[in-house]
Formats: sequence, structure tokens, C-alpha cells
Amino acid sequence: MGFLVYGINAKKIGNDSILKIVSGYDAYLPMLCEKMKSVKIDGLETTVFSTCLRYELFIYFPDKAPKFNAICLNKIKAVLRAFFCRIMALNGFNFSEKDCFSLSGVGAIEHIYSVMSGFESEDIGEIQVLCQIKKSYDMCRRSGLCANVMKRIMSGGIACASKIRDKAPVFMDKNILIKSVVKKIHSYYGDKGLLKKKVFIAGKSRTSSLIAERLRQIGVVTVDIYGDSYERAVKKLVNYDILIFNVSDIGYAADLTSVAGGTNCRLVIDLSIFRNVDHSFGECEAIEIVTIDELIPFKWSDASKDSRRADNVDFSGLARGIVIKEAGKIVEMIKKSDISPDLCGLIKNQIAIIEAEFAKTFPEKLPAEFAKKIESVKKALIKKIPALIVKSRI
Repeated sequence: MGFLVYGINAKKIGNDSILKIVSGYDAYLPMLCEKMKSVKIDGLETTVFSTCLRYELFIYFPDKAPKFNAICLNKIKAVLRAFFCRIMALNGFNFSEKDCFSLSGVGAIEHIYSVMSGFESEDIGEIQVLCQIKKSYDMCRRSGLCANVMKRIMSGGIACASKIRDKAPVFMDKNILIKSVVKKIHSYYGDKGLLKKKVFIAGKSRTSSLIAERLRQIGVVTVDIYGDSYERAVKKLVNYDILIFNVSDIGYAADLTSVAGGTNCRLVIDLSIFRNVDHSFGECEAIEIVTIDELIPFKWSDASKDSRRADNVDFSGLARGIVIKEAGKIVEMIKKSDISPDLCGLIKNQIAIIEAEFAKTFPEKLPAEFAKKIESVKKALIKKIPALIVKSRI
């Protein structure tokens, strides 16, 4: 399988130029769809990383023979060069290969995970970049440019960003966030008003559990957390007064239509760093939306803009280590599921050989206990075959 990042960013062509280019995102998408169809590689998936500092394409294609992978990369790069030449010309710029940023292999995933975690931003660790990335991803998904594999990669990026925010000292302590949520709810309803309120929490996590615990401590009787069933639970929103969303799925968007037209005003708290709630719902009189940005204390928010934190070796090393680990983890996950037909045939052949060798070595009927151990060894060997075959095919 192959991974590729290819595009332009502010480091290459400057802030003013990149802002001019990314402003035409909607116009470029049909052109990109047309170009990627011309590549004609089965299973190819593409998403755009369009922020105020970059317009980069991240591309995945399924596992093939190493020689074929190299041919695929060259073919894709040729198409992308033509695409960027066109959009640069539309904005009055001359295209040059040296203006493009390119990375392939695991390094491409490490790069996009760094971008998603906010380490390629002007303000180290900023939250807003994920909103821009999610919007780009959603448009690519609706246009048919990407599917399930890209969703897994992007969800892995969200998990990476969340882990860094939990462990790296540049980010706000989760306890501070929890206190801010509870304080906001308490100030909104008061002591007496809270007693009769019901709280809905979408997204099962340590943060969600601690918020629920703190709310019960201050008198809230009903606090329900929905983990994997939060999408089905949306139908129950009308039964709750306070709605908290903390879902770590980049494709998730809460549908508040059922409560948008009600007479009771509901407090909606969006704790997702890439937004679970479409904030157009905030225009409804029956809904008041509070974002994670509003819950961040001013002092912490101001401190996050300190560029000197980028030079903190301990912080940078910790963050980089998490990025490398999470990128490696998602690659291994895709390897296990990314098996082409020719590899499937090879795997079946190797299994047949192992079965035959065991039958030849142990032709007689064995004692039950010994036969059980032999069968266990055979199954363990067979289980390792797919991973061994695809181990070096990236």
C-alpha cells in the first residue's frame, strides 16, 4: 500500500499566496475529482488538507507489489503536478516543482497527524485547525474522493490529537475543562434549577465520566452517557435539557433538528476539538451552544500562543513520540485489512502447505492432549501468515 502527501503550504510560497489559493477550495474540488478519476487505480482514496496555511492532498492506495507501488506514486504525482499547475495559474502564479511539498510512506501519515494535532500551525497546538480539516474531509467524502480507509486514517489522527492533548503540558489540564463545564451549567441554571434537569452525554470517555460524576455531586439526578449508541440515542434528545457532545469520530455530526423547534431552551455543550455540532443550530431560539473554545480559561488560551513552547525539547519530543506511535499503529491496522487478490492467493497457498506438512508429520492418530497442542501450534502459525506476507509491503 502507499501513502502520499503532495501540495503547497505557507512555508513554500508564503502566507498571502496560500490564503489566495485556499479561498478557491469549492472551485477546485470538481477539478480534483476529474483528475483523480483519470489515475485509474482501484481503491484510491484522497482527502484535502485545506487550512489558512496549506492546501495539501493526502492520498492512499491499496497494497500492490513494491515495483507497482513505485509506478503508482509516479503516476499520481504526474496527475497532481498538472492539477497544481492549473490552480496556481488560476490565481496568477507560475507553478514550479520546488514550490510543492511532498512526502510518501509512513512519513506522510506522521505529517498529517502533526497537522491535525496543531504542530504545523502558527499557534502551537491550536484547536481551530481541526474544524478546517473536518470541513475539507466532509466535502471530499461527499464528492466520492474517499471512503472507509480514509475515515480510519482520519479517526486515527483525531485519537492522536486527543492523546497529545491529554499528555503534553502545552495543553489545558482535563480537570480544568471539567470544572469549566460544570461551572457553566451551574451558572446557567442555578442550584434549584439543576435539580430537575436531565443531562445527555454523547461519547464515552474518561472526561465524560468525570463530568457526569461532578454533575451528580452538585445535585443533577439524571445523567446518561451514550457510548457507541449515541447515533441511535439522538431520537431521545427531546427527553433532555442539557446536551453534551464529546464524540471522537471525525465523521460524526449531531442532528439537533428534533429539539430545534421546541419551546424549552436547551444548553448544548460541544467539547469536540473538531466540532460535533453544526453551529448554525445556535441560531434557533430553543438552543444555546457553548464551544470548547469558550470553556478554555483566558490565561491558558493566551499561553498557548507562546511560540517558545515549540522549542521545549520535552514537549516536542513527547508530542513527536505520540505522532510516530499512532501513525505506526494505523499503518499496521490497514496492513492487516489491505490484502490484494494476488496476496490472498499466496496466503491460501501457504496455508495449504502448512496443513499438508502437519498431516505428513503427524499421520497417525495422536493422544487427545497431544493432538490438541499440535492443532494449537498449527493454528498459531496459520494466523501469522497474513502479517508475515504483508510485513514489508509499504
